[in-house]
Amino acid sequence: RPPGGHGLTMPMASARPAPGNPAGVYQTYLAARATTGAPFEAPAPIPELDYADRSTVDGCLSGDGLILLFSSSPAAADGGGDPPADLYAAWRRSASEPFSVTQPLDDLNTAASERDPWLSPDGRTLYFTSDRSGVLQIYTAQVAP
Repeated sequence: RPPGGHGLTMPMASARPAPGNPAGVYQTYLAARATTGAPFEAPAPIPELDYADRSTVDGCLSGDGLILLFSSSPAAADGGGDPPADLYAAWRRSASEPFSVTQPLDDLNTAASERDPWLSPDGRTLYFTSDRSGVLQIYTAQVAP
């Protein structure tokens, strides 16, 4: 499992074929590097966020690597558009452990799409996009300690 934070680990989404991952379902991976000047190693899937019926994308890892914010939506049906996405957070106790707790950010999610979470470097402000007003806009939310 890659280390977390400080520019050494980057979340990414891919629909690459993998065991248990049907074609077209995006899953979140972590790519790590030894130093900020080194190239990234091959991305590793996050098994605890691997859902056959849901895509997990738009990952943002906290600076300490303990919190992963992401958006998730049901896998798109053939011929259907992108279904609405919701924001989620996953936690772990150390950067070398798997994420053990995942929960939706119900205070922020609506019937519209909420995506693209980004946590400020001080961990106090969450930025995300939503089309809840009918137009895609950037929103902010204060993060409770």
